[in-house]
Formats: sequence, structure tokens, C-alpha cells
Amino acid sequence: MSYLIAILLFIFDQVTKKKASKNLSKKKSVKKLNGLISLQLVHNKGAFMGFLKNNKKALNVVTVLMVAVIAILSFPLMIVKNINFKNLGFSLVLGGALSNGYDRLAKGKVVDFFSFLSGHKVYFNFADIGVISGAILLMLFG
Repeated sequence: MSYLIAILLFIFDQVTKKKASKNLSKKKSVKKLNGLISLQLVHNKGAFMGFLKNNKKALNVVTVLMVAVIAILSFPLMIVKNINFKNLGFSLVLGGALSNGYDRLAKGKVVDFFSFLSGHKVYFNFADIGVISGAILLMLFG
């Protein structure tokens, strides 16, 4: 069950990134929910907040290592048939890391496309939300 959650997050994130790439502009943001959410196409060539964007080789090594470590740590929990908050946390982190890692390695960039509170210039995707919410679950229940 846990691997299914990671796979579903990966697929959902990839589909929404493709749709965002097709329908959103890099130059103009679209406000939703009275400005609570801002949609705009942003290509992040680094890790979170552009970290290591000028060192692609180091970024790729860090990406592969991080995904491998997450996969190895989560494997024993993933084969358990029941789901709990710890398993859910690992599933979300793994699905998000795989999706963003795939983008970085295959495309050289990650598509981000929504921001909360439109005055901020920090953009996210659903993989980011998976990693963040999964990490919070692991801190609380791990």
C-alpha cells in the first residue's frame, strides 16, 4: 500500500507539471482564491530555493544519493501491508523525491507552479508538498 501512495504521488505530480507547463506563463501569474494562491510557470534548475543551481554535477550526485537513502530507509516500512502515519510519511517523501529527482536528472530542471499568498516568490509543486508533509509526519510519528 505504501508504494502505491508513492507511485500515485509521482504520477499526479508529473501530470500536473505537464499541465502547468502547457497552460501557464513564465511572465504572468494567475491569482486564485482571492490571491491566496498564485499560479505561474517557474523552472527551478537547482534544489529547494535554487540550491546548487550553478553546480549541476553536485546537484545530480546529491539527488541520486538522497533518493537512494530515502528508498533504502523506507523499504522495510513499505513492505508492511498496513498503513500508519510513519509509513505514510515515508511514502510521501519517497514519491516527492522520486518525482523531483526524475525531473532534475531527465530534464535538468523542476517545474514549480503555485505559490501561497501571492506576494511571495517561492513556488512549489505537488512533489514538494509531499516531501514537506511527509517529513512533518515523520517528525511527529517517526
